[in-house]
Amino acid sequence: MIKVLVTGSEGQLGQSLKLVSKNYSNIEWNFFSKKQLDIRKFDQIIRVVLNKKIQIIINCAAYTNVENSEREFTKAFEVNSNGVKNLVNVCEKLKLKLIHISTDYVFDGKKNGEYQENNKTNPISIYAKSKFEGENNIIRSNSETLVIRTSWLFSPYGKNFVKTIIKRSKHDGEIKVVNDQFGKPTYAMDLAQVIIALILNKNSFKNKVYHFANSGKTSWYNFAKKIISYKKIECKLVPVSSSFFNYKAIRPENSTLSTKFIEKSFNLEIRSWNLSLKDCLKLIDE
Repeated sequence: MIKVLVTGSEGQLGQSLKLVSKNYSNIEWNFFSKKQLDIRKFDQIIRVVLNKKIQIIINCAAYTNVENSEREFTKAFEVNSNGVKNLVNVCEKLKLKLIHISTDYVFDGKKNGEYQENNKTNPISIYAKSKFEGENNIIRSNSETLVIRTSWLFSPYGKNFVKTIIKRSKHDGEIKVVNDQFGKPTYAMDLAQVIIALILNKNSFKNKVYHFANSGKTSWYNFAKKIISYKKIECKLVPVSSSFFNYKAIRPENSTLSTKFIEKSFNLEIRSWNLSLKDCLKLIDE
């Protein structure tokens, strides 16, 4: 039986993995929240890994607040870079496998088409730079490690765009939504299924980086429009430019990820974000 440790288990992906994992009794799951296991502390990781006889670590722990990262840059790097380095060191020391979740924000958004795994990275915010450093720690590793870059994560859990739009649309008659940033929404449940497929596939660690997102490019505005439509909520959506919100952190204009490589490598059929959104909304309503 494969013994798996999931860090950051109370986040969107961690909770999605927890739900999906119930269908995989051939894997022994060990879910640890950031309160139970702080990846910034090497000794804590070692202790848990040895105690549970872990073979594979799935790192869902991350500092994900893009805007706050501009002020709390030290904390962002401590978790997203130094914490990942600790995990890498543990995996090299004990010969473990590591799957790490990264972001579309490692790209600057200047490309017209979709970003492939080998395209040039150029992070433009503190959050993006901290995640990029974390990636490099993985890529330089001598052990069996891999990075999954994903984008625009949503789920029934935690804070995310879908839940925010639903909440605001019920209380506000009008919502302003950015219409000049483009990407692919990713349903955390679908990503969780792919991660488990990678765990069970002996060829998963042959490459260091994969992209995963649901199919279909969209803008935040059109994403919000679809949420409102599916929920049948009466609310006016107003498209605005990114500059309207005067954000400290710069976001990439186009962070659309190409998923052709992971589809071809593992014979995957990735469904559209529209279909995944419907499933997500059903769970939110329960």
